[in-house]
Amino acid sequence: MARFRRTAARIAILALLFLAPASISAQSYVPATSANPPAAAEPDLGPLPADFESGVSFLDSALPRSLVRMRFDMNQYNRRPTRAEYLFPGDAFVYPETRIHTQELNMFVEYGLNEWFSTFMETPFKWVNPDLNDNVNGFGDLHFGFKFAGWNSETLLAAFQLRVGGHTSQHPQTGTGHWSIEPALLANWRIVESLTLEGQASYWFPIGGTDFAGEVFKYGVGLSYGGRTESAIQLMPVAEIVGWTVTGGRQMVVSAPGVFAVESAAGDTTLNGCLGLRFTLGCSADLYTGYSRCFTGNPWFRDTLRVEFRIFY
Repeated sequence: MARFRRTAARIAILALLFLAPASISAQSYVPATSANPPAAAEPDLGPLPADFESGVSFLDSALPRSLVRMRFDMNQYNRRPTRAEYLFPGDAFVYPETRIHTQELNMFVEYGLNEWFSTFMETPFKWVNPDLNDNVNGFGDLHFGFKFAGWNSETLLAAFQLRVGGHTSQHPQTGTGHWSIEPALLANWRIVESLTLEGQASYWFPIGGTDFAGEVFKYGVGLSYGGRTESAIQLMPVAEIVGWTVTGGRQMVVSAPGVFAVESAAGDTTLNGCLGLRFTLGCSADLYTGYSRCFTGNPWFRDTLRVEFRIFY
């Protein structure tokens, strides 16, 4: 019996010695695998909004970005200030007004959440100088909204913007007397490397107000030439044509002190030509000076002189 056990033990040891190399050899041929699969290729989104340039001032830019802007406007000769309650309430003035001049200091802040989406807010301080009523000054209506650049190609970028106007003015004559909403389509077309065509089409809706309040369609194009570099100061000439067509509401037409009539404002169209020069201060700031002149229809303001300074962050 003991001899049988010794013989079985020898057979088991020989079997292990025979099978062990085969097992080791088989394990050496196991293919290696990686715990981290290769990353998928990112889709090509084309040029980013930051690759485009924008020079317009009287139109809204289609580029979402982070910036702070200070703007000063000197506006002359508004003879129909209550038209559609676009600039002033229909009941803002004690005496029917023949002509108004204003000055406006505007602070605008835009924050880009990413390359394609931004939010913004702006608030003006106004000085209103009527011919027949008392001069007033104070903060105007707060505006806020967002911009989304949802389509782009190698040379063209299009964006949707929504602007909301709040009834927050310090004085009836420094605001519109109601809330408003203005959706807009904006475009930026890089024709060649240094020549850019920009456009805007927007529709302004009053929310509330008096029976003077009506809708206004705003549209225009702007052409700018030039660009910017990291350190050099460059000049960028800008030309814009901006139009407004009133589609509803009323207006007070004053022909002389105490002589006035209330008429429909629907169908009134105004076109302004705007020329300006933008000084690019590297890639982080620029300074703009420009002049706008109404050359058809009854103007919102016949003449506007503008100076603005922008810082990008």
